[in-house]
Amino acid sequence: LFLGLLGSIVAGAVLPGINFVFGDIIDAIASPILSKELVNRAVYSMLALGGIGFVSFFTSSFFCGLAASRIANGFRIEYLKAVLRQDAQHFDHAEPGAVALTLSDAAFDIQNGLSDKFAQMLQGVFQFVFGFAFAFYFGPLLTS
Repeated sequence: LFLGLLGSIVAGAVLPGINFVFGDIIDAIASPILSKELVNRAVYSMLALGGIGFVSFFTSSFFCGLAASRIANGFRIEYLKAVLRQDAQHFDHAEPGAVALTLSDAAFDIQNGLSDKFAQMLQGVFQFVFGFAFAFYFGPLLTS
């Protein structure tokens, strides 16, 4: 889960960073003296951020998914232990297959919520934080 969190943090920082590198590309292309070195440096920066973004999004998705499946399996085991501690009368009043269906649905919801949704939420939060941090840091530099 730690590697998934780290991947989400880096993935959240990549998208605001791409905006600034894209601005450098536009500035380099639009400058009156077209400098091939400025354009190449900006394009290489964009490629580097793209690679970092790919690795961080993959890391975030993979490790959050792995942690979610482990948590869901732990839930399944604990739920099964709790079901096996019930008296026989409990099963007489339950619908056929209700216990298995409840176990399956709840574990799937936990795994789905913790894998993709949790990683996307963390990426969005850190994208918001890094977006404001970059704006406050680079804001005076961009206006001058």
